[in-house]
Amino acid sequence: MRLTFEWIRNRYSLRFASAADIGCGTGTFVDYLCRVESGPVWGVDLSSQMLEVAVVKNVGNRAKFLLQDMRQLCLPQTVDLVTCQFEALNYLTTTDDLHSALAWCGRARTPGGSAVFDVTTERLDDPVENRLVYLQRSPSRSVTVRAAYDPLSRTQIARLEVTDATGVEVEIHCQRTHTVGDVTIAMAASGLELVAVHDLGDILPAGPESAGCKVFVARRT
Repeated sequence: MRLTFEWIRNRYSLRFASAADIGCGTGTFVDYLCRVESGPVWGVDLSSQMLEVAVVKNVGNRAKFLLQDMRQLCLPQTVDLVTCQFEALNYLTTTDDLHSALAWCGRARTPGGSAVFDVTTERLDDPVENRLVYLQRSPSRSVTVRAAYDPLSRTQIARLEVTDATGVEVEIHCQRTHTVGDVTIAMAASGLELVAVHDLGDILPAGPESAGCKVFVARRT
């Protein structure tokens, strides 16, 4: 995502003195933003556990973190740049939720401010995708995921399972693909001007993680 952002930043000459990373997770990209610019940087996520890690990771820089839902985003100030990556917008499973999130993101930016975000627009409808995948495997710990995609509802359910000496922990992740049309309509309704849409595979070497993923660049009108 850093490489993707740098490619977008150079191609469209993005300039910003302040930024917010929405769905920041454990704060890795927030730390990167703090290192490339000198202004305030906000990290926003709905998971308190993720933010606990993000705070530790960003000790000593100027990052600040907020526990918020992106559908009701309320930053203490407007910023020049909003980023939202790693399929965070795909966790919004209705068109109304997508409209709400982009509307709040639009209001969070200064006039002329930019947004860079990715959205998965399609997934493979293939039975082989519904297989067990080991993300980590050792004698003491394993992390597995099994995902199934329903093309009619455009939803994917992924079961993430962590097994170690303490037992088993399970997370269920539900995501929905949003078409390019879904996103551009939601942007227009939110006062955002579409600058460009790129296939992630055109920016980075093509791989499973880039299939169907689009990167959007927008500005606040």
